[in-house]
Amino acid sequence: TEYVTNNLRIDSNLNMQNQMVILSTPLNNVYTNSLIKTFLWQALPNATSYIFEIDTSNIIVDTKIITQASITYTFPVQGTYSWHVRGQNSTSTSLSSSPRTILVDTTKPPVPVAISPLSSTITTATNPIIFKWNVPAPTSRFDSTYYCQLQISTDPTFSVIDSTGKDTSIFVIANPMTYNFYSKPANLISGTTYYWQVRTIDRAGNKSPYFTPTFSIKRD
Repeated sequence: TEYVTNNLRIDSNLNMQNQMVILSTPLNNVYTNSLIKTFLWQALPNATSYIFEIDTSNIIVDTKIITQASITYTFPVQGTYSWHVRGQNSTSTSLSSSPRTILVDTTKPPVPVAISPLSSTITTATNPIIFKWNVPAPTSRFDSTYYCQLQISTDPTFSVIDSTGKDTSIFVIANPMTYNFYSKPANLISGTTYYWQVRTIDRAGNKSPYFTPTFSIKRD
């Protein structure tokens, strides 16, 4: 067919007053457990430098002027922060980017408390083996959302989670928490001891220690 022709005009005007920086990463409302974070945004064609600002509760706490479209920033303490960027050159400054929120949480969540089965419990029940534990109230003011990582193994050091074991993450929706473990009869050996341990993981990725000591249940 015949080509359809259109025209495109690129305006290289140095005036940046009607331009806006587009942020790339991190995304809005991100949780992180690191005080050090790298921020990226799209470069503006005529910007010679950028104004990077961090604020909390609408109060600017830090301003950096840099020439590249990224910065690795270290937060002084954990908290809820907003960040935004403006471009500038010798004649003008762009509009501020739409602010994004980042939640810096470095507090480890509480250690779960095992309820049952406790050490050396003997059971003759075939299936399931019911594991039960308590998740204490949050210790961080930033997050009340927890996951539990449950490990079940025939190895007391948990170095190997074999075909009779389990390594799973469970969203905390109740307290106490329960988990039904169905052992595979084909792999089950009379007198097998199962060891289990649980830790909590918050939305920022902070992990509690596993409860100690690890508890075991022996199949009769």
